[in-house]
Amino acid sequence: MDKFITASDSSKNALNMMMVSSSLPVNILVFGEEGVGKKQLISTTFVDTSAYDALELEGLFREKRVDFSHEKEIIVYHIDKAGNVKQLIEQLEDLDLKIIATASEKKDIFEEKFLVKINLSPLSERPEDTKLLVDDYVQKARNLFRLENEVEINTADINLTNNSISLKESIYRSLLLASIEKSQMMNVLEQFLNKEIGQSTDYKTLLEIFEVPLLKAMRKKYKSQLQMANKLGINRNTLRKKMYQYGLEDK
Repeated sequence: MDKFITASDSSKNALNMMMVSSSLPVNILVFGEEGVGKKQLISTTFVDTSAYDALELEGLFREKRVDFSHEKEIIVYHIDKAGNVKQLIEQLEDLDLKIIATASEKKDIFEEKFLVKINLSPLSERPEDTKLLVDDYVQKARNLFRLENEVEINTADINLTNNSISLKESIYRSLLLASIEKSQMMNVLEQFLNKEIGQSTDYKTLLEIFEVPLLKAMRKKYKSQLQMANKLGINRNTLRKKMYQYGLEDK
């Protein structure tokens, strides 16, 4: 989703603060982890403003290839990643430019140079926003993998460790696996085993690749070990030993 989501109260507050301060002659810093929507928040408000990555902008200054004579404001992404943050900010201030920047790492100079600081919380603290992102990524993945049927995403498959970045990756991976056919899966396994065989030719180690996901899937579907053993056609004690061997069951 390219636009900034405002389903949660914190996101609505962030957008309101951005809108109010957009017309004021003050520098604005949008702070937060990667993937929380910092760029989307800025681009929603500052549509026609020139934008640069901090490292790119430093290079332009070094090569004296900057001309902001017709600019009143500038967007600087990842300003905390600049080689010399203080110098970069002062160079922009010397040109009388309003600075709208993003950062993931706090620096003391930000307190002095940015009057408005908008902090975007992680997606794990914004469930309303996360739900809309999940729906958007699922629809895009369905179109990409040509899935006609509705797909239900297991909450256990959703990864928010890196916010929207890991969320998108986890959903696309989940739907890719849902769309894969038997022959394709066998081809994937063959390629994987070709790589693994170069590292180890131990039969038991390679067998784990097949047995662990099989046992996990069976446990999820049938719950009891008696049902699992009957469906697999093996002795219940044998099943229990395998579950324990792979750390899927306490002894």
